[in-house]
Amino acid sequence: MSKKTHNDVIRLIYDFSYACGITPDTLFNRKIQITDKDLIGIKSIDRMLCDVYSDSSSTGIMSFKKYISKDYQLKHKNWLTINDTQQNRITNLLRYDDNGIPYLTYKDEVELNAEVAKTNNHRKRLRLHSAYLVDEIIVVNYTIYETKMGEFANQTQTFQHIDHLTLDRSIHDYKQNGRLTPKIKVRQWSEIKTPRNLLD
Repeated sequence: MSKKTHNDVIRLIYDFSYACGITPDTLFNRKIQITDKDLIGIKSIDRMLCDVYSDSSSTGIMSFKKYISKDYQLKHKNWLTINDTQQNRITNLLRYDDNGIPYLTYKDEVELNAEVAKTNNHRKRLRLHSAYLVDEIIVVNYTIYETKMGEFANQTQTFQHIDHLTLDRSIHDYKQNGRLTPKIKVRQWSEIKTPRNLLD
């Protein structure tokens, strides 16, 4: 391939990537998951979902950092009934919104996940399956692959999760302005428990 042809191909790759709303390095970064279909049909939000839910780190949430609003709250229904004891690490970190609902800040979420990862010697990888819109809430279905680093072999467990995301602006704003970077204000997570086989 001549130098001129090579330069033309590179220029074409750059033109296509920018036309699709992504940077050229995204095409060559194997850690970034690029969706082959519309998720909710709003490019900026679809891009955010693909970035966030392709995380690979010890905490499983490092890719969220770019998309966290200054008022971010992580919520989980079990925290409503968590024992109020000084021995419980989550209890010590929980804060409460105006309605008395407990939540974690992103900083505390990272800190807590890092402590658990260090204790259990594991890494997490997220894989996005689907997402859809219900009014102002984005419902995300994904898998967490949790790999424990062993002396002789690594062991991986899988966990099915659903997140309900509320953004800092209305969905209409993101439809109207593709330059806005979506910011997550509230993330409500839950694990999907698979029923045990009745024959077991």
